[in-house]
Amino acid sequence: MADDNQFLKYGRYAFGEIVLVVIGILIALQINDWNEARLAKIEEKRILSNLYQEFEKNRVLLDSCISDNQKAFYSMKQVMDLIARDHSGGDHELVSEFNFDQMLFHCFEHQNFFPSQHSLNELIQSGKMQYLKNDRLKSMLYQWSSGLDNSNENFAGVDQKVEYEILPYLTKKYPLKDMDQYGPLAWKEGSRLSSDKTVILKELEFENLIDDNMYRLNDFLLSLNELSELINEILEESSRYD
Repeated sequence: MADDNQFLKYGRYAFGEIVLVVIGILIALQINDWNEARLAKIEEKRILSNLYQEFEKNRVLLDSCISDNQKAFYSMKQVMDLIARDHSGGDHELVSEFNFDQMLFHCFEHQNFFPSQHSLNELIQSGKMQYLKNDRLKSMLYQWSSGLDNSNENFAGVDQKVEYEILPYLTKKYPLKDMDQYGPLAWKEGSRLSSDKTVILKELEFENLIDDNMYRLNDFLLSLNELSELINEILEESSRYD
C-alpha cells in the first residue's frame, strides 16, 4: 500500500466513512430529539386538555357550592335579625310570618366542595408535571392543592360547630321535625309536641351560636372565593397551547 501510494487513498476513504457514520449518528440523534419533542408536545396538549375539562366541571361545582353556602349565611343573618325582637304575637305569628322552620333549616345546610381531582392527581403521581412548560400554571396547580386543604379545614370548623354545639342545643329547645319538613325527610306534618319556638330567640347562647357559625362560614366562603379566582386563572393558562 505504501509502495503504491495507497495508504493515503485508503486513509481518506476510512476517514470519509467515519465522517459519514458520525453524521448519520448526529442525524439519528437529531431525529430522535425531534420525535421526543413532538411526543412531549402531544402529551402536554393532552394534559392541558384534561386539566381544562376537569377545572371547567369544578367551576360549575364550586359556583353551586358557593351559592348554597351564601343562602345558609343569608338565612342565619335573617335569624339574627329576629333575635330579641318583640314576639308578643306569639309563636304562631312568628312561624307564619317568617316561615321560621324553613329559615332555620336552611341556616345549617352547609355544603362542602368536592372537586374532581382525577386528572390533577394522575399528573402529579405519574411524574408527568415535567411535560408542562408553563411554570405559572404549575405553580397555580400546587396552589390549588393547598387552597383546597385550607377550604376543607374551614368547612370542618363549620361542620363541627353545627354537629357538636348547635344541634345538641336545638335538640333540647326546638322541634327538629318541624325543620326537617323542608329537608330530605320531608315530613308531611310537624311535631305533635307543643313547644315555644320563640324561646331560642330570647337566649344569648343561641345568638352566640349563630354568630360564631356565621363567622366560621364566612371564612369558608372566603376560601371558596379564593379557589374560584384560582380556577379562572388555571382555565386561562391551560387553554394556552398551540
